[in-house]
Amino acid sequence: MIHPSADLQRAVYAALAANAGLISALGGAKIYDHNPQEVAFPYVVIGRTSNLDWSTSSEDGSEHSMIIHIWSARSDRAEIYQLQQEIRQSLHDVALTTVDHDVVNLRHEFSEVRNDQVAGKLHGIMRFRAILEPKV
Repeated sequence: MIHPSADLQRAVYAALAANAGLISALGGAKIYDHNPQEVAFPYVVIGRTSNLDWSTSSEDGSEHSMIIHIWSARSDRAEIYQLQQEIRQSLHDVALTTVDHDVVNLRHEFSEVRNDQVAGKLHGIMRFRAILEPKV
């Protein structure tokens, strides 16, 4: 059985990659699980994930928090806002297809945009919360 976090990440990547509006806005399928080297902006990184046991006395389950980063070299925030909207449409309350788990619930929790003074870029951050149960 695939670890629930890996199953969720695979499904999130597939959902993002299937969004034609997102891919067009990014200028290609620039969705990564790490900060890439020498890739043109903008791009998306599926970042930190954490999970907690969500089991009950009768069923196994897990709660997941996933951070998605958006990086832009533009000086205005419009590009990040558009990308955040596309990502939210791809994931919020969407029934994702996974291999070994049922996604009971997937919710967008928050978004923000900040200036990254070190990188000199705009940095969008989104957090999603998911509840997964093993498929029976």
